[in-house]
Formats: sequence, C-alpha cells, structure tokens
Amino acid sequence: MANLFSRMMGVAFVGLVLTGVARGAEGMPSAADRTIVVGIADICSTNSLSRVGAAYADSVYAAGAVPYLLPATTNAEAIAALVGRIDMLLLAGGEDIAPARYGETPREKLGKVNMRRDAWEFSLLDEAIRRRRPVLGICRGCQVLNVGFGGTLWQDVPSERAGSDVHRIPGEHAITLVAESRLAQVAGATGSSVNSRHHQAVKAVAAGFKVVATARDGVVEAIEGDDYPALGVQFHPERMFVDSGRREFLPLFRGCFAGLTPKARAKAADRFRTVAIPDYCPTNRFVCCKSNMAEALLKAGFVPVVVPFTSDDGALDRTLAGVDAVMVAGGIGELQDYPKRCAFEHRMIRLALARGLPVAGVCHGSQVINTYFGGTLKLTPQRLGQADFLIAHRMPVREPYTDNFHLVDLMPGSRIARSLGTTRAVVNSSHSNRSFEMGRGLRVTARAQDGVVEAFEHETLPIMAFQFHPERMTYDERFIALLRDALTAF
Repeated sequence: MANLFSRMMGVAFVGLVLTGVARGAEGMPSAADRTIVVGIADICSTNSLSRVGAAYADSVYAAGAVPYLLPATTNAEAIAALVGRIDMLLLAGGEDIAPARYGETPREKLGKVNMRRDAWEFSLLDEAIRRRRPVLGICRGCQVLNVGFGGTLWQDVPSERAGSDVHRIPGEHAITLVAESRLAQVAGATGSSVNSRHHQAVKAVAAGFKVVATARDGVVEAIEGDDYPALGVQFHPERMFVDSGRREFLPLFRGCFAGLTPKARAKAADRFRTVAIPDYCPTNRFVCCKSNMAEALLKAGFVPVVVPFTSDDGALDRTLAGVDAVMVAGGIGELQDYPKRCAFEHRMIRLALARGLPVAGVCHGSQVINTYFGGTLKLTPQRLGQADFLIAHRMPVREPYTDNFHLVDLMPGSRIARSLGTTRAVVNSSHSNRSFEMGRGLRVTARAQDGVVEAFEHETLPIMAFQFHPERMTYDERFIALLRDALTAF
C-alpha cells in the first residue's frame, strides 16, 4: 500500500512547470489572461455543501468564458467582494420563490420554498445591480430577476392559467421570439424549440423589462432589460447544450447580450484576498465544495471561489488570473476512488505554482500535494487493523474539544509552529489515507504521537499542508491565523 496513489495514477515526481504561463512586462497580465468571469450562485441545496449543476459551468466554459461557483454567505461585505470579482452573475434553476417577495400569500399549489437561497440570491442581485453587472437568469433565475426588479409570478401555471399544460412535460415545446430582441439575435431566429421544466412563470413583468419570448399558450419564456444588461430565460439552455449538443444559446453564457468582451484580470482592491478552491468533482452532475471551508476562509479574510472541473488547461489557467492563492480542500471518500478529482487538482497546483501563487492543502488536499511532488501514501493504522497505535485518525469530529482530538508535535521554527505559537497542539482527525514517503522538497512539520504525518511545508515554495482540518476549528483564533498564514506567500 505504500505506493497506493502513485501506482494508481501513474504519478511519479510531477515537477514544477514554471513555463507556459504568459506574462507581460514587469509581471503584468498578458493577453493570455484576458477573459470573462461568470459567477454562478450557490443553489443552497444543503447546509454542508456549496454546489450547482455542472451543466452551467460546462456551458460557460464552452462559451469561451470561465466560471466560478460563488459559495453562499450572509456577510454583506463578502457578497460585495464576490460580485466585484466577476463580470456577470448567473442565477440557476431551482425551487419556488417565497410569494411574500412579490406581495402575495402562498397558494395551494406553491412548491418547495428555500428561504436561505432567496435571501442569498436577492442579496447577490442587489449588489449586481449596484455595480451594474450583467445578469443571466435561467428558469428560477429568470423569476428572481423579474421579482428583484419589482415584477410578480404565477405561483402555479397549470392551476392559474387554463390551457397552460406544456411546461412540465418531457421533451420540448415551441416558443416565439421577438424579432428585434437581443435573444433573437443570439438565436439567429424568431422561433425555437426549447425544453420545459417549470410550474411558475413571470406574471406582471418588472418595470424596465420587456417580454422577448412566449410559448404558444402565452406563458412568458424570456425577458430582457430595456436599459439594464439583464436577460432571463424560462427554459434551460445549459441542458440543451449538455444533453443535445445544441449551441445556439451558448453565447448567453459569456454575456453577449450585454456586450461583454474579455478583459485582463487584476487583483481586487478591497480588503479580501481571493482563494480558488478546486471543484470536488464528486460526480459529473454537480460542482461543489464543503461549506465549512468557504466559511472559514471568509473568517480568515479571504473571498472563496470554487473553480469547476475542466479538461482544458488554458481555461483552467485563466480561472487563476486575479486569484491570490489556491486551497486544495478535504475529500469525500478515498483518494484512490477519485482519480478525476486528483488529476484535476494536480493540474491546478502546477498552474498555480507557475503563477507563483501560495498553495495550501487540508486532509485529502495534503495528500494530493504530497503525491504531486512524488510522495506516496498509506492507509492509517486503524484501516490496516493495527490496534497497537495510539491515535484514532478516522473518528468523527465533534466540537468543541473531545477525545476525538489528539496531540501533535510541531517542529520548532516551522511555519505551523510559528503560526500557532507552540510546539504542541490539539487537532482533530478524520482521515483514512496518510502521507508516507514525502515528496521532493517537502519536510514534515507535525506528527501525531503514533508517527503519522499531520503537517508539512515546502523548503522553498509557498506551500503548507495539514492532515487535520483547521477549517473545523475556527472557534480557536489560532487556526484562523494558520489558514491565513498558509495562504500567504512568505
């Protein structure tokens, strides 16, 4: 098992690739860094994960832009910072909107409402409007756009509009587009066949918006702003592309309706620094990351953005333009079960280091960093059935301190020892794999009492990694400082 990950992935020492990233004079971004950044709002479907359907990100990449998943937060300053880092906001499909948002009481056929998501998306939309960022709303997103500007909705189209029965059927239905609309210009036609997955729809159109597409029953299928750069479609162009290869609506995903053009990325001017988290890639269906990592990074003074999976190195490199650091986060399951994710993270580490960005890793992320530099992994003693070891590394973590935590000894003078201000600390534990042979240039800076590697850093590069989870211990200010130090170039 010593060569577990190296044998599985065929990974030897990957090495540092410090070429291939274009730079202009004096380190300024070159034409290779020019891009359009689309922020896709977290759909708030679970408290433990920030996520959105992968089809949205795939469509943004295919349109020639780069996507970020924006993790949900209630922090107004962080919301402003997130919107400040994108060129366009994309609001995705999902649940019904609370009728109180548009001055109505719930009716019998109202579906599931997600109050947390409502608060998040309307706050994002308000900030986008304040900064005059273009907005693309899809399905529910179209409805959020209409309500956000003062319009209303049909709470249930089939029961409130006689004869409207084509909007939740399998397959597609016809729509008519207004000839002079921006949507018709994108489609290159005044008619189209689209998918349909909704039971709510625009009722009273918001002031400053106009209807630019309807179904045969008169239900609104698209709206666009008169002067504001916003467009909402009731259908799902991302599924039309991913499921059927239809590309006529792809330009929407790079903001063509707002006249967006690629621009050079620059570091943000606010107090936050931007940290990119690689997509967890748990399946091909969702882009996601753990919510507690995003929340911890905010506490440490960072704005977290999740970079969705792509097989295109050029597009992946452009996602790092304007980013300050990369965090390779904890995992779901074993490393050997997720070769797609691990290969993606290796590529992101290579591109980040080529840009001189600090890279940190937590749990799974520490193992990915070690294997990137040619190190190997083993299963922890408990998984190997060895009961004579002192530490239970796979125990579930509960807060505050319980006996699921254990002591680690820190190397005097190491970055982790300086950051925590001690040479012995109590940390949590939730892992099955562990680093065994260390990769080139890496030195161990913390061990558990059974000898398991708990932290390491690179001798010359801005890299720190932890087998434990500092993001779960942010009730202790020292671990917030540790995250801050790990993601800062020394």
